[in-house]
Amino acid sequence: MSSSSSRLQDLSSLRYAKLDVALVSGFAALIGGPFLVGFLKEIGANDVQVNLLSVMPALMGLMQIVGAVAGRRYTSYKRFVAPGGLIWRLMHFPLIVMPLVPGLGEHRITIIIACLALASFAAQLVDPIYNDWLAEMIPANSRGWFFSTRNAVAGAVGAVVGLIGAIIFDRIKAAGYVMQGYTGVFAVGCVLSLISMYYFLRMSDRVRANPQRLRLRDTLALIAEPYGNRAFRVVLLFLFVFVFGQVFMGGLLTYALETLQLPLTILQITGLIQASVSLACGKWWGYFADRYGNKPMLAILCLGICITPAMWFFTRPGEDLYNFLILIPGHVIGGIFWSGVGVCQFNLLLKNAPEEKRANYIAAGQSLMAMTGALAPFLGGLLMQNLRAVMPAGSAYLTVLG
Repeated sequence: MSSSSSRLQDLSSLRYAKLDVALVSGFAALIGGPFLVGFLKEIGANDVQVNLLSVMPALMGLMQIVGAVAGRRYTSYKRFVAPGGLIWRLMHFPLIVMPLVPGLGEHRITIIIACLALASFAAQLVDPIYNDWLAEMIPANSRGWFFSTRNAVAGAVGAVVGLIGAIIFDRIKAAGYVMQGYTGVFAVGCVLSLISMYYFLRMSDRVRANPQRLRLRDTLALIAEPYGNRAFRVVLLFLFVFVFGQVFMGGLLTYALETLQLPLTILQITGLIQASVSLACGKWWGYFADRYGNKPMLAILCLGICITPAMWFFTRPGEDLYNFLILIPGHVIGGIFWSGVGVCQFNLLLKNAPEEKRANYIAAGQSLMAMTGALAPFLGGLLMQNLRAVMPAGSAYLTVLG
């Protein structure tokens, strides 16, 4: 096959990858976020359970290390990634019927936790190989641009889909059919996930040049290697501190729904505003990261996102219009700065990972960020539970946020 033909296949595959992620973003907007939190609170889940489900993908982050090693045995990237992607999608389908089976009582929460745990296990297992596959197709000096534009488009699609779902759900809820509304939203989300899988399957596979079948001792050494690399440990430490600060307050959605009693439509509109700003700004962060480096950009982004939680301290329970006007500028600022965080974090890993062992280093970094993303909000949830005993829920949320 000629190099020009191969390049055309790569470009086509990257277009399908963008469509896949955009639809997955719509799926995630309907199957998670405010909808999942609202449903969980509706069936009696406590703060720790809500945070546990919110961070389930992060709890399974260590599977990325296992997947990075296991996936290198395969000559085909696609053959390894596809089953995990399909299982991840299918394990969300039980959510469709959960609102309609109240006879299960608290067992519904257990079933949901089990399904989402298995979904996260499958997704995290194949994620580093999927990213390694994309990195093979994208020139090194264009990765920032590609991932920033892909993430921005995906964020915008997720916000639009979430807004449409919220408008329809709020009307169904006003008519007295709350549980049926959740079922409808979850069902549409699952349909989007299957369409996204269709586009994923249209991506052209690549053949791994040097597949590796390792003994257990060699496998363990390979897993440990990124943590033994002194220069890479500095990157890991930076990412740990950065992510912990980002996600410690994992209960903002619960605060918005329980204390402020904001309609889902307002939450989704503010999300759409942030996504629209992200769409406009994301490509610039990618460009600046490619030109000036990821560390300086992350330092600037860190300063910016420190401002974004401030808006919640000025909100008032039950005053929807006032809260909406307060949240708008905060989400504009959030859109500006959050649009660059994911791409710069990921590019920082790519930049510091040896090319021949890229999947393992990506897995080490992403698993650390995932586990930090699970630990921080879980600790925040525990703190929240204790604070509830001595102060009103709204004050407890803002204390944890502060």
